[in-house]
Amino acid sequence: MRYINLLNPTFIFCYYLIFLIVITFYLFRKKRTVILILVIICINILLLFLIDDFYFSGEKLLLHIYQALCMFFGALDYKDIILSAKNNFLYDYLRLIIPFQFTISIFYSITFTISYFSFLLDKKIYFFLRKNIYVFSHLNPQSITLAKDIFHQKKSNIVFCHIDDHSQYYKTYLKDLKQINALLIDKSIKDIPLKKNASVFLISDNDITNIHLLEQISQHINKNSCLDFIKCFAEKKCCISHIGNIKKNELIIYPFIKQRNHEIYADNTVELKTPVKVINEVDLIIDDILLKQPPLPTGKDIKIIIIGAGKIGTRFLKALYWYCTFPDVTVTITIVTPHCSQTIHELSCDCPEIFNNKTKIKMSNTFIIRKSKKIIFKEYDVRNRDFINYIDSNDFDYYFVALGDDNLNAQTSIKIRQSLAQHYFTKKMCFSKPIITIIMDQNLNNIVSNMKAFTDIKNPETIFYNYKIDCYGRYNDIYSWAKIINNPLIKASAKVFANREKSSKSSENNPYKIKKNDFQCNHRSNIAFVLHIQCKLHILAKNQYQLAIIDDKKENQVSFESLLKENPCDILPQIEHERWRCFYETEGFQYVDNTTIIKYQNDFGLKNYLAKLHPALCNQKELLERKNKFKTKYIENDINLISNIDHIIENELFIKN
Repeated sequence: MRYINLLNPTFIFCYYLIFLIVITFYLFRKKRTVILILVIICINILLLFLIDDFYFSGEKLLLHIYQALCMFFGALDYKDIILSAKNNFLYDYLRLIIPFQFTISIFYSITFTISYFSFLLDKKIYFFLRKNIYVFSHLNPQSITLAKDIFHQKKSNIVFCHIDDHSQYYKTYLKDLKQINALLIDKSIKDIPLKKNASVFLISDNDITNIHLLEQISQHINKNSCLDFIKCFAEKKCCISHIGNIKKNELIIYPFIKQRNHEIYADNTVELKTPVKVINEVDLIIDDILLKQPPLPTGKDIKIIIIGAGKIGTRFLKALYWYCTFPDVTVTITIVTPHCSQTIHELSCDCPEIFNNKTKIKMSNTFIIRKSKKIIFKEYDVRNRDFINYIDSNDFDYYFVALGDDNLNAQTSIKIRQSLAQHYFTKKMCFSKPIITIIMDQNLNNIVSNMKAFTDIKNPETIFYNYKIDCYGRYNDIYSWAKIINNPLIKASAKVFANREKSSKSSENNPYKIKKNDFQCNHRSNIAFVLHIQCKLHILAKNQYQLAIIDDKKENQVSFESLLKENPCDILPQIEHERWRCFYETEGFQYVDNTTIIKYQNDFGLKNYLAKLHPALCNQKELLERKNKFKTKYIENDINLISNIDHIIENELFIKN
């Protein structure tokens, strides 16, 4: 840990200041000493006025300079001072203290010199290093977890801002900070110069704080950056949508925002000439689940149960709504919550196109959307016997538990596991059904994940089925290099964006060109496209393929391109349009009829995202009719994306079971 941390300077500063004042008044005949001390004091007072522009613990450095120099020059003429004060009452005091002061000044000067050169080395590392600089706005469990993983992956230079020596986090993570050799700064991240080659993480525990820092950094970059820096981004027309075109030497800002409704501030109030990538930990968890263990249909229907309607549960419901867009497959999603009415009311406000009186079945808590999707709300308390009876009496294909408490999630998942095991003994049926739960505590996560498998009583050596509980949500998994910086989903989604942008630029009259102020919505839609295409490829392979392991033989690997050539008619643009339509319905967008579109034909493309009305939020047949009126390229974009799947996901491989 690179940090100037000598003796506490307050006491030493006060003591020697009094001592020098005494010498000045009683030994005024030593003009050289008095003048030298006064010059030193004036220089340091001048530095005090400049200290606000000094970014690395300047106040402490100033005190060290003052102490070392004053002690040295004060002790330089100690013999003459003692002789001059021989007849003075200070003689005994000076005879003892000045030699001691001279000895201490030598030691302190050496210590200060070492610390000062170490400090200059830190300045060199931050100001002159050309790669691998990662700056964190705050010290907390999330930032230290991410910093440790980045350091182990890249051996990078880690910088923490807003450090308080007396805070609990500082005392808790002091050992970790030393291990990663972090540079600590006591000033806010908005007060330090941000280098072009740095990655900046706005990672406080409060969304509004992160957004406020983003806005302040925006003003700093736009006003105080050099003209070449601004011109570089202006020529590239770089905005927060251009994540896929980031060069290695560009400044990247990662604001961490947990609440979806706070993202609108980052999208619409901040205009940066540098890329911004909003990180949402819930999205990272859900994307990881859909990537590794998605719900896949085995027949004409699939039944999914979500236990818990909190932040993660409702977000997973929305993700499943667009993810489970399968041709000729009926999807039934059951939500278990102790407060049905409140949950339905909140979802009807967030997704009015899905949860409304037209889709709701009268006298029930069931919603049917376009005959292929059914959402059922059940009011149960997971700690009561009624919930266990409901699980025992119903058959589901996919279980997801997110109750907002790690212990409750673990206990509920174990009960479901027990219920599935009882099915084997009572019905002599073995079911291969995923049980997914969210456990953020690392120790409990490991315990539940490593629970022993059931074995056949007659043949104990053979595991007939491992009713495994798959746990997600660990800090080490979420806040990591692989998930935030080097995420393959982000890279693939950037190719999707580049493909759409290229298609949009081909027509200058296209009013629906992607704007940077709706970046987050489109960015998530691009990720959704990648996840859904991967799901389709899983289905095409009929569960005969899994993600490849690096050490496997190449002859067993099958690329996406060859898989698509074998099934050219199974992935169609109309399926992608339906997926896109479902996604934007979960984002709160609503259907617009032809009358409304004609009325706002001239400026609809500029205001539709603000009003959350979209002209393409209709079925494929109606979209073909609207195509000629508005000269939209939605259908062409879908066809273009489907045609370039092999390029978008070129590095992904599949392997046979």
